[in-house]
Amino acid sequence: MIRYASLVGYRENVLSGLNGEVEKKILACLFESDVPMTRRMIEVQTGIRISSICPTIARLLSSGMVKVAYQGDDPHSGRLADFLEPVMPQPAQRSFDGFALGARP
Repeated sequence: MIRYASLVGYRENVLSGLNGEVEKKILACLFESDVPMTRRMIEVQTGIRISSICPTIARLLSSGMVKVAYQGDDPHSGRLADFLEPVMPQPAQRSFDGFALGARP
């Protein structure tokens, strides 16, 4: 489980490193959403034109900051669409290798 403070810190670091205002608004929209969103849903939520959203989403997908959660019917257009979500930070996992009973450093 990801702690809220970690998620907020990660979100602020990601958003502060972006150059474009459109990228910031789209990422903020996705982070604040409780569910994955389509490009059309992002357009309706943010007021950004779809012609600006599509290339920005392509850049975010290729950079690994956004991923396709699943495909389904868009509630606004009724067409098949990608439902997008931000990539959440993953904590580093430790291994129990070397901690066997009786093992000494």
